[in-house]
Amino acid sequence: MNQMQALQHSVTGLQQDVRQFLHWLQSQTYHFTTISPASHSAYLKRSHKTQAANITDIFGWSLPFKSSLLPDFIFKLLLNNQLLTQKQNLWCSQIRVSSLDGHLLVHSAYPTAEENAVFFGPDTYRFIYALQHHLNQYQPDIQRAIELCSGAAPATISLAHYAPQAQILAADINPLALTYGAINTSLNGAAQVQAIHSNLLQQVDGEFDLITANPPYLVDRHQRLYRHGGDLLGAELALNIVKQSLPRLSLQGSLLLYTGVVIAHGKDLLQQAVHQHLKAFGTQFSVNYQLLDPDIFAEELNEQDYPGAERIAAVVLTITRQS
Repeated sequence: MNQMQALQHSVTGLQQDVRQFLHWLQSQTYHFTTISPASHSAYLKRSHKTQAANITDIFGWSLPFKSSLLPDFIFKLLLNNQLLTQKQNLWCSQIRVSSLDGHLLVHSAYPTAEENAVFFGPDTYRFIYALQHHLNQYQPDIQRAIELCSGAAPATISLAHYAPQAQILAADINPLALTYGAINTSLNGAAQVQAIHSNLLQQVDGEFDLITANPPYLVDRHQRLYRHGGDLLGAELALNIVKQSLPRLSLQGSLLLYTGVVIAHGKDLLQQAVHQHLKAFGTQFSVNYQLLDPDIFAEELNEQDYPGAERIAAVVLTITRQS
């Protein structure tokens, strides 16, 4: 059994159970918008909530709960799939469910402290809105596309709905991300998406009409997969995506990269590095570097990990192959 077959085999039973679980959530008109960890923590303090009173508290706010809050078949379904842990006389869900464009997506519960956590939050919403704007404005002809650092696979769902006949890949190095991504695509009308275990494009062949990514961009001293962006104050991973993507774009193909960048001493290290790298290509590529928000996740900055840092900005980099 190869790696892809093993992944599909391991996910199939879980997919069926989570599908039943999400159908039940939908029947309860469940909706939850995931906010930043700092805002999440602040809300719980303001509300003085320490225990769940409803399903939104369980699967949105990740609060411990009594088993009696859930129907018996839902509780057993989650327990049998090892998606619940016990905390004294209460239970905690290991998954969280967020709403995005009418879809429900599964990802890791708050707080995302584990090495293999699958993150979903404000960056996800900004990323998908930027991708949808690109698709609506340029209406590219997409026959083959890939989402790198795919996580919960939100972009592949958008791409699959935009280009239902295209080959769409979701690539990540985190096996848990591939599992959750496979569940999310299957449950949200994007069954043609293929999950690929790959370090960026290293294990993937061929050219693409669209490469998109929302990579980790923070400096994480524990170097957790879902947070750590490497050197250049966290911009190294984004720069590597640019370097690997350029030779893999088809004619008129584009890279759309959403990321956060640290502005230190008034300089954007990612923007500088990208323009320096592109000099060797002449006019082969067109570039658009757009600021979406000048100041995000201020709580992440600290003097030790970010010397000279002023702020973190949200940007969208679009590179299109012209010749």
